[in-house]
Amino acid sequence: MEAIITPIITKLYEQESLTQEESQQLFDIIIRGELDPILMASALTALKSKVKRQMKLRARRKHCWQTQTHSLAQITISQIS
Repeated sequence: MEAIITPIITKLYEQESLTQEESQQLFDIIIRGELDPILMASALTALKSKVKRQMKLRARRKHCWQTQTHSLAQITISQIS
């Protein structure tokens, strides 16, 4: 099991995305209770951190898009006037 979980945990710590297979393996090991509780807490914390980071990036992209759209609208209106 350690040969399976070590690269997965390493990817999580490095904020890399897991493949679908890796995610399945991780949660199978967690559900079967085969993962040390401290390691499980670390893995879940790393996942939560990654999700929060992705949400922040999406919010920034949305804000940039809205700002650009608003700026383009103002330029177009000023050109018409």
